[in-house]
Amino acid sequence: MTKQEKEEVMDMPTVAVSFGLAGFEIKKIEYGIDDYIIFVASGNSVHRCKVYYTTYGPYFKYHGYRIPLDECMRC
Repeated sequence: MTKQEKEEVMDMPTVAVSFGLAGFEIKKIEYGIDDYIIFVASGNSVHRCKVYYTTYGPYFKYHGYRIPLDECMRC
């Protein structure tokens, strides 16, 4: 992502919030063959991670940790 794209993501409204590790602000979910989640982590860093699906529900990985989407609260 370019610097301008990251600034646009920061200005987007927050879709959901995760209170797990560091409190993520989920900004957007890109749907396609592979789904991706765009979120802002603590320290105002923008990340784009692939969404994985299991029988327990969808999750994404951040620094080796699984963040389940069912633990995120919609805004």
